[in-house]
Amino acid sequence: MVRRCDPAGEDVDRCGTDRGNRVYFGRNGSMPINTPVPDGLLRFSPFVDAVLKGLGQIMLQGNRWSGVFILAGLWLGGWQFGAAALLGAGIGTLMARLLRFRPTDVQAGLYGFSAALVGVVLVFHFKATWFVWALVVVGAATAAMLQHLFIRRGLPGFTFPFVLVAWVLIPLLRVFTAPASSAIAPLPTSNALALLSVGTNGFGQVIFQGHALSGVLFFLGVLVASPRAALVGLLASFAGACAAWCLHLPLDLILAGLFGFNAVLTCIAFAEQPHRPHSVVIAVVITLVLQFALVITGWLDPFGGALTFPFVAGSWLTLAFSRRGKK
Repeated sequence: MVRRCDPAGEDVDRCGTDRGNRVYFGRNGSMPINTPVPDGLLRFSPFVDAVLKGLGQIMLQGNRWSGVFILAGLWLGGWQFGAAALLGAGIGTLMARLLRFRPTDVQAGLYGFSAALVGVVLVFHFKATWFVWALVVVGAATAAMLQHLFIRRGLPGFTFPFVLVAWVLIPLLRVFTAPASSAIAPLPTSNALALLSVGTNGFGQVIFQGHALSGVLFFLGVLVASPRAALVGLLASFAGACAAWCLHLPLDLILAGLFGFNAVLTCIAFAEQPHRPHSVVIAVVITLVLQFALVITGWLDPFGGALTFPFVAGSWLTLAFSRRGKK
């Protein structure tokens, strides 16, 4: 059986096997690592399988088919995004294998998701020059090592290794490298279609994708692994958009899903805990408050923006409150 830890309060400091209907997260305290998958449809090499699961773990799904949908959505947004994600996840997974980290963690993709996000964020912000690709490799390796620190200590690292590496590399690259084109994928021209796509656009923005179909593919990637997570994530994306509208934030940014993606991740992270519905609500509220505060103040703009930090901080605070409440 796959070892797991429950970061939501019970058995926090030890790992165990699944019992009954209890929900566990990955050994890094954040990612489900034993999502059922249709093994009979297609077989991959162990390394490719781990890389694909690493891509799936970006959406908190340890499922190779989630990774396939996510990779398709990235390539749809631009070849550089798909290539950067593959390179980042591949470097993170390869480093973990070479350093002989726990095989179950490596195969679950736990060393690929933050590394992949580092790759995508760099080619999103900057022209894909050789220097940028070199830093994708360095940044992915660094993110994987930081992830290992969290995994070893059983702490919920979530995507914080990615956030930390990005905050260091983005200011550095601004000095030496030209920014990427700021062209934004067109939104649907129909008002009704634009409103409906807000939900899935929130999924797309998790990995810096503004193309509406990329968001749909990411949503399907979560759906194939966990329908519950996909649906609550969709609701969270709409909730973030509604809150942004109430705060009179720019409508084009709302429709693009830029105020929903952190809530999507937070909701997915807590979705499989039906016995703690209050945790989902608390986590999403904290996440949205942090995101709006950071967006409005612009405190983190010199470092590349808030990225997924509101999700990370909101989840940390929710887990802390949950544990305190059990004492």
